[in-house]
Amino acid sequence: MTTTENRTSTLGLSVRRLHPASPADVATVAGFEMAAIERTFGAADVRTEEQQAVMMAPTPYWDIRHYGAFTTDDRGVEAMVGHLGLSIPLNENLDMIHFDLEVVPSHRGHGVASRLVDELELARAELGRPRLTAYGTETDAAADLDDPDLPINRIAARLGMTRRNVAVARVLDLPVASTVLDDMDAEARPLLDGYRIVVWRGHPPREHWLRYGTMLTQLDLDEPDEDVELEPQHYDETRLQVAFDRQDRQGIAEIIAVAVAPDGSLVGHSELQYRDNPGTTLVWQENTLVMPEHRGHRLGLALKAATHRELQAHAPQLTTEVTWNSHVNDHMIGINEKMGYRVHLREVAFQN
Repeated sequence: MTTTENRTSTLGLSVRRLHPASPADVATVAGFEMAAIERTFGAADVRTEEQQAVMMAPTPYWDIRHYGAFTTDDRGVEAMVGHLGLSIPLNENLDMIHFDLEVVPSHRGHGVASRLVDELELARAELGRPRLTAYGTETDAAADLDDPDLPINRIAARLGMTRRNVAVARVLDLPVASTVLDDMDAEARPLLDGYRIVVWRGHPPREHWLRYGTMLTQLDLDEPDEDVELEPQHYDETRLQVAFDRQDRQGIAEIIAVAVAPDGSLVGHSELQYRDNPGTTLVWQENTLVMPEHRGHRLGLALKAATHRELQAHAPQLTTEVTWNSHVNDHMIGINEKMGYRVHLREVAFQN
């Protein structure tokens, strides 16, 4: 490592790398991330320290690094006020680092982000990876994205990054009214033409992994993300096994709906993820995809209706759902607005 384990700036901040093998570091990151989610979305994504440690640990496909910025009060009590996460792909996009950066509101504008960016620059030089990708989520929906004084724009300018896409974070209050789901099914039914929807609670059955992996790769290829440049990930059975095992150890529950074509092949899917821990109220809408040659049958509408019926039957404790859509993804935005999603924040994608 060219970075040191603990650096102190003239601003009274100490910055250090955080390790998944350290119970204290894991507890600190868990508390910080849960508070950030609660602050941003008004809902809870509760994880145990064991689950957080899995999130922080590297995999054969990703090197993962965490850094914290800390202040110390007059009594010597330390508090983390900023966090930098690095995700370093090991199989594709080998010239790139993905990063996310969060500073608690009370400490914004005081150099915390700059100190964490110093660590990013050191890691970037160490790894020899010139390209960066980042997503700035906490951007007010009414903000002027061209304002150079926006924190995300100041960080991007320092790193030589430019805006490549704008997405919108939408929030859905749960449960969705049964009449809304009935209307979605009624709209899709006349166009299904022999297609059917199957719902799984948990991972896809093993015999479907190859086709499921193909759909995940297609999702990378089809993602309507304007000018973001990423090589697609390829999901063979080994990679899926690693991903599914990691999800289990993170405490993530899945509800997956798949579209089955008349010939029996899987041609579409939609997925919800949440932690089945006491106190969790938040669910994340993950992928929704229909393979190109099978579009036009309202399968996306039927898939999302199916996952939400299953969610509400088996996880009634969840009250809030979050999804992201690029502003150019008119089809999925239309489905989400039909369901009752409301605009919450904008997310700007930056790359260099």
